[in-house]
Amino acid sequence: MIVVIAQRVDDGAGIPAGLASESKMSKTRGGAEIAKFVGLSVLYFAIGLVLIAGAAKLVAGIQPFYALKGTPSQNLILAILCVPILIAYALHIRFVERRVVSDFAPRFLAGDLALGLLLSAGVMLASAGLLALFGGFAITGINGWSYSVSMAACSALFAGVSEEVLYRGLLMRLIERIGGTWLALAATSVLFGLAHLSNAHVSLAGVLGLTFGLGLMLGAAYVATRRLWLPIALHAGWNFTMGSVLDVANSGVAEGSLLSSHLQGSAWLTGGAWGFEASIQAPLLAFMVAVLFLRSARRHGRIVPPLAESPI
Repeated sequence: MIVVIAQRVDDGAGIPAGLASESKMSKTRGGAEIAKFVGLSVLYFAIGLVLIAGAAKLVAGIQPFYALKGTPSQNLILAILCVPILIAYALHIRFVERRVVSDFAPRFLAGDLALGLLLSAGVMLASAGLLALFGGFAITGINGWSYSVSMAACSALFAGVSEEVLYRGLLMRLIERIGGTWLALAATSVLFGLAHLSNAHVSLAGVLGLTFGLGLMLGAAYVATRRLWLPIALHAGWNFTMGSVLDVANSGVAEGSLLSSHLQGSAWLTGGAWGFEASIQAPLLAFMVAVLFLRSARRHGRIVPPLAESPI
């Protein structure tokens, strides 16, 4: 698995096509670009809050979306929502940041998605296997595919696309332009963990596991490739495998699952009601993967210093 990661991430062709073509900015222009980027990001955030609040009010009033719960129509709506998010981000890159849309390089789509899904599934299965060795995890039945499982798959896809565009695509690049890669990686990982404080069964261990495990791995995957395909696949695969294959709570949320399982033992091993993200093994494995990604990023010159004149 480590060899596969190295081959995919270390591929010299993975360097964004527009990297060599970006012109050097003067310090004055660089400051103006950063100010514009910050201002537009704040504007986008405000617009997003207004749209979310409006959608919530609409749903609370007439409930058209929740009335479709468990049906193919709701699954289709969630899947379709990913398309405008990707288009909006691509337009932001092209017309606001004025760079090549290398985050979605088509020729790396299949490879990055395959690696992300396999790697996230591998981390989850390894976590369950380690726990099973201590008698803390057991498969108790097979449920098969259902509407609830398809709903969970679309939910995992939506989380992967929307959250990775926000945290790795927008926020990480914004912070990186000012404070460099290491600050951006730390800040977005912390924000990612804190964003789940409202979930059911929240715990300090769960938030720390998300911050230093999954959050760090997703950020490192973006730094190593400078593409969003890999973190999107990692995120979606992580959520789906844990919640809808292994029947383990996903950040405190229980979803329909292909299998039925039973957890027992100490919460530091099982994660308790929060899921494997609050255990010791899953975040540790994710952290190890993050280290591999970051070593690759350093070798290929993808670590950006603070206030770089020409950020990647």
